Amino acid sequence: MVDRTTVLALARQQHGLITRTQALDAGYNRNQVDHRISRGSWRPLEKGVYLLASHTATWKTSVLAAVLRTGGIA
Repeated sequence: MVDRTTVLALARQQHGLITRTQALDAGYNRNQVDHRISRGSWRPLEKGVYLLASHTATWKTSVLAAVLRTGGIA
């Protein structure tokens, strides 16, 4: 079962970002993640890191996306 509350809470804490791993841990499957990307609900910023469409990209999202992709190295 998908825990959308967890995904939205993570995105709020992460300047609108969610990682593929975080989404899968919250119960999304690969097809559900890919579907959100293909319809534009989630926009890829880095490999495996997505910006929710409800948020605007800023320099903070760019830096945090790099940190999330690399596991902590910006």
